[in-house]
Amino acid sequence: MNTNKNRNIIIADGNEERARQLQELLSGAYNVIMVTDGEQLLKRVADYFKKLSAIILDADIPKINAGKVMDALKAKKITKYVPVIVMADRTSEITRMFYDKGAAAFLRPPYNSRSAKAKVDNLVQTYAERKWLEKKVIQQNRELAYQADMLRKLNDNILDMMGTIIEFRGIEDNNHIRRVKEYTHILGTAVAHFFKEYELDEEQVNYIASASSMHDIGKILIPDSIVLKAGKLTPDEFDIIKSHTTKGCEMLEAVSRYQEEIYYRYSYEICRYHHERYDGSGYPEGLSGDEIPISAQIVSVAEAFDALMCDTVYRKAYDFEKACQLIMEGECGEFSPKLMQCFKVSVDKIKAVSVEFAG
Repeated sequence: MNTNKNRNIIIADGNEERARQLQELLSGAYNVIMVTDGEQLLKRVADYFKKLSAIILDADIPKINAGKVMDALKAKKITKYVPVIVMADRTSEITRMFYDKGAAAFLRPPYNSRSAKAKVDNLVQTYAERKWLEKKVIQQNRELAYQADMLRKLNDNILDMMGTIIEFRGIEDNNHIRRVKEYTHILGTAVAHFFKEYELDEEQVNYIASASSMHDIGKILIPDSIVLKAGKLTPDEFDIIKSHTTKGCEMLEAVSRYQEEIYYRYSYEICRYHHERYDGSGYPEGLSGDEIPISAQIVSVAEAFDALMCDTVYRKAYDFEKACQLIMEGECGEFSPKLMQCFKVSVDKIKAVSVEFAG
C-alpha cells in the first residue's frame, strides 16, 4: 500500500541526473511524479491538484518555459495553495521575477542534501497548515456572519482572538499584543491631532488599533523550528520568517468576505507593511516614505518599541528610557519624522501603558 498517495510532488526537470537525485531524496516521504518539460507539468498538475504537496520546477524547463508555466499556475491560483520551488541560481533579477510570479522558494545545489529536503518539508508543512487553518477560519466566520447585528463586536473579538493565538503559541510574551494595541491607539490619536493630511479621525484610530493585533498573524504559519529557534537564524530561515508578512495577508484574504471592509483593509495594510521602513530599507516590498500606509507606519513604531522592551535570544530587554532613545535614534530602522514627533509628545502615555501591561 502506498502510504504517500496524498503527498504528491511533481519534479519538472529536463536534467535527468539532477531529477533522479531529487527523486531519490524525496521518494521515502512523497510519491514523486517526474516530468521533463513545461507542457507535461501543466497536464500533471491538472491530474493531481487536489492531492499535490509541492512542485519543483527547473528554471530552464523546455517546451513551455518556466516563466510561462508560473504564469499559468498563478492564473489558476495553484501557487496560492501549492508551493512551487524553483531550481535556479538566486540572482536578484531571477529571484524577483519568480517571486513575482508566485514562487515559494528556490533550491540550489547540491540537490540531494539534507537542507534541500528540509526546505521542501518545511514548505509542504507550511502550506498544509495554511490550508487547514483557512478552512477552520472560514468555517468559523461563516457561522458568525449570520449575526449581522453583532458584526462590529464580532470583528473586534476575532482580531483579538487571532492575535492572542500568537501569544499562546509562545511566539510573543503574554501582553505583547495588548501593549502594541495601546501604543498604536496613543500614536494614532497624536497623528490625527497633529497631522490632518492623513485624514484620520477617532473612529479610524480605533479601527487601526484593533487591527494592529494582526501584525504578526502570519507567524502562525511559520514552523516552530524556525519561529521559536533559540539560536541565530540562517539566511534561508530568515527569509521564511520575513514571509510572515505575506502569509498573514493570505490568511486575511481567505476570510475577507466575512469581515467588515475597513477592518480587512487596515488589517491587511498592517500585516503586510509593518516591517517597511521610511527610508525604504524594510520588507517585503521596500516601500519608502508615505508609500507605506499610515496605519502600518504607526504599528511599526509601536511594535518595534515593544520589541526593544522584551527579552530575546540575543539580548536582554532595554529599560524604558533606553528603548525610547533607540527608537528616536533610528536603531530599529528609520521611521517617519512625523511619527517621531508623535512618539516624543506621547512618551508619558506610552510609559503608563508599558507599566500597566508589563510582561
